[in-house]
Amino acid sequence: MKRLNVIVAFVFGCLVTVIIVRVAVHVGAQADTEGGIVHVCAAQDGVLKMVAPAAPCPSGQRSLLLKKADSSVDIDKPKDKETPPVDKAKLDDLDKRLKKLESTDCAALGKSRVVAPFEVVDRSGKRIFYVNDGIAELYNGGGKSVAWIAASNSGGNFVAKSAAADLLLTFGASGQSNGMILTENGVQRVDLGRDPQQGNFRLKFFSAGGKDVAGIGQSLAGTGIASVSDKDGNRKADMRVGGEGFKNGLFAITNGSGQSIAELTEGESKGGRLALFSSSGENMVVAGVDAGGFGVVRAGPESFKPGYGLLGLPGSYIAGKRQ
Repeated sequence: MKRLNVIVAFVFGCLVTVIIVRVAVHVGAQADTEGGIVHVCAAQDGVLKMVAPAAPCPSGQRSLLLKKADSSVDIDKPKDKETPPVDKAKLDDLDKRLKKLESTDCAALGKSRVVAPFEVVDRSGKRIFYVNDGIAELYNGGGKSVAWIAASNSGGNFVAKSAAADLLLTFGASGQSNGMILTENGVQRVDLGRDPQQGNFRLKFFSAGGKDVAGIGQSLAGTGIASVSDKDGNRKADMRVGGEGFKNGLFAITNGSGQSIAELTEGESKGGRLALFSSSGENMVVAGVDAGGFGVVRAGPESFKPGYGLLGLPGSYIAGKRQ
């Protein structure tokens, strides 16, 4: 009998415990809803549907408990730090410096001019631009001056210098001349422009020793001319229009003394004419086209003496046949 009483008491205690737990869960769910917990069901397409706290979600949907928004959520958030007080001494010093800058002429605020001399440097302090009276210079990254703009009372020039070799290029206009000059190791090698003495335009080339070795341009008569010389500047050949009153083209070879020793040009019959001269300039051979349309060769010096021989014919004379 005692054993039976114990079993009945155990069963009764289990029933009471189950009832108490269900009541506690129900009360807890009610408390969650009232405390700001919302029960929703999430479908596969992302749509949320609010349901009762204890209601199950349909098959294929997830059950979620969400917390309601609270307007007091940032109440306990710490406030931003206050802005530090302004250092009046620093502001006063900055104001003085600005006023001093405004009162100067160099790089001043509100100014439209800068007074030379002045320089421009990069952030490391290296000079990249410098201006002084009549000249402005540009510097490369190695601090070497490589370009200038120069002005004078007679004109202006632009100058560029190679950083790797002693090459200098100058072009501009000054006085009665203008053009371009290239120098190498301090020696003029190329000169293009208007000749300051003669007034004609030409291009001249010079040897390493500074001697005139080649040129092309306009002669003093206003016609075209080209010439070549040896390294010592002695003229060896010319291509030009003939001298005064002579309008035909002329190719001439000269000797060391400047004497013409061979000439190729247009003859009187409008055909070609070749003339060979002695070292002193005496006419020795002339070959050309006669007015009758045949070739003629005369050799001197006797051939060029009139009336030579019994019949008055030239001493050395060759004539082709007429057509």
